[in-house]
Amino acid sequence: MRMCAIAVLAAVLLGGCGGVVSKAPASDDATSRYDERLVGFWHADAVASGQGKPKPSQDEAILAIGRKEGADRIFELIGVELHPDKRLELSRGEFTATTIDAKDYASLGLPLTDKAEAKERSWGIVRYEMPDADTLIVVGMDEKAVAADVKAGTIAGATESRAGSAVTEPTLVVTLSASTTVLRAYLEQRGDGAFATARPLVLRRLHLR
Repeated sequence: MRMCAIAVLAAVLLGGCGGVVSKAPASDDATSRYDERLVGFWHADAVASGQGKPKPSQDEAILAIGRKEGADRIFELIGVELHPDKRLELSRGEFTATTIDAKDYASLGLPLTDKAEAKERSWGIVRYEMPDADTLIVVGMDEKAVAADVKAGTIAGATESRAGSAVTEPTLVVTLSASTTVLRAYLEQRGDGAFATARPLVLRRLHLR
């Protein structure tokens, strides 16, 4: 997992090149909510995330989360990444938060290559928890478990296996096609079983004042 801001979230959501994407978010206008706790500056804790101690040659990054301008229940992500060659790189994204069966979820809008195709946007679904005010733990969906549910007809979707190479492992991509209402019922029913709880991303809050 590359320990940078937006990319590290994508790694959790997509497991690198594989993972689970959804054609619908896990919340709509009626079920999205504003979670004040998420607002602030964050950085990935590589050790707590199981990535080992960062090396001097790795990128450094922070992630800023705040309310999107003009929207009450949409969050904006801005990642600032400093590469070893001293180049800065910015990345942006947005997400909505919701609660299902007393557990917190977020739907991260995945990047589009063509803004004209916004109606075809896909979403990465994560579950998050905050054991304290300065720690944010994020887990993505487990592609193998969700693929099994798709094949069993538990939820509508499609699976695709992609062969690896000499330097990469084979990947599994699952695309869920259920509506937001059906997706929420699935998440409530499956709970931990649909998420890669053994592969958490741990973020720590940065205090700038």
